[in-house]
Amino acid sequence: MDFRMLGPLRIRSGNTYQAISSHRHRKMLAALLVDANTPVSTGRLIDVLWGVRPPTTARQQVQNCVGSLRTVLRKAGHQAVLDRRGESYVLEIADDLVDGLTFCRLHRKAENHVARSELTEAGELLRSALALWHGQALEDIGSDALVADATRLEELRIRAMEALVELEFARGNQTDIIADLSVWVQLYPYHEGLHCRLAEALHEASRTADALNVIRPLKTRLDVELGINAGPSVRSMERKLLGLTDIPYHAVPTPAKATGAGRDGVPYGASGGVSRLDAALISTITTALEDLSTAVHRLVGDGRVDLAGGTEHPGDR
Repeated sequence: MDFRMLGPLRIRSGNTYQAISSHRHRKMLAALLVDANTPVSTGRLIDVLWGVRPPTTARQQVQNCVGSLRTVLRKAGHQAVLDRRGESYVLEIADDLVDGLTFCRLHRKAENHVARSELTEAGELLRSALALWHGQALEDIGSDALVADATRLEELRIRAMEALVELEFARGNQTDIIADLSVWVQLYPYHEGLHCRLAEALHEASRTADALNVIRPLKTRLDVELGINAGPSVRSMERKLLGLTDIPYHAVPTPAKATGAGRDGVPYGASGGVSRLDAALISTITTALEDLSTAVHRLVGDGRVDLAGGTEHPGDR
């Protein structure tokens, strides 16, 4: 791999990778790599380099920057061709020399294998694709014009993660993905799907306490940092870990001596269990208790409640 853009921009020089010191060279090379083998207009390069306030000499400076970039690449030992075509420039380079292009190619091949139900091959390709990442896409470029390209690559990365997780679960290899998921939830601290899958994998590995320590901080983080409630998948996973999900209607036996009619008109003892309305009430109470638990944890974390010494009021300080 000669060029890295799935992280800080780096070019191979001998047996190592080196950064490009000039911020203009970094931006220009990033723009050319994102659209490798495709003409990139001078106007596009001006947007990448200067944004909405380019200098009056922008076109001449682009031309000068291209020439000096060619020198940088040549000194590093690269044979990539950087040509001018009319009012555009194109970097001609093989896909397997650029990590971003290789990642996209491997991801597409994995999708094709999935379509043919070749899960083992698809999993291997996805792991190889994800191993190419060394940080956030184009993370040291700092060009607003390239934000959309970086976001597109990040979205593909998340899709590859999600696909690999689902493949491993489908193959019954939940515990094999725990290490990867533990890293990925740190990269994406608000991604509910990855957190739920990690919790499920830990639960399957008889590590239910660890699984709860994945779900509960996520709920608090979403509430405190984003001001939103966790989605139904997170709530469902927590109830599953607590053994509270999918309560069957016959789960709570009715005492044999009970008589009379229930709230929904079903006589007590007639069905051998709680009514559907009772089951719904149990679910409502469970959800309310979850919300109360989250609120208490927030107060304790903020220092507003001392469980040992009572409640602290602002006026007491």
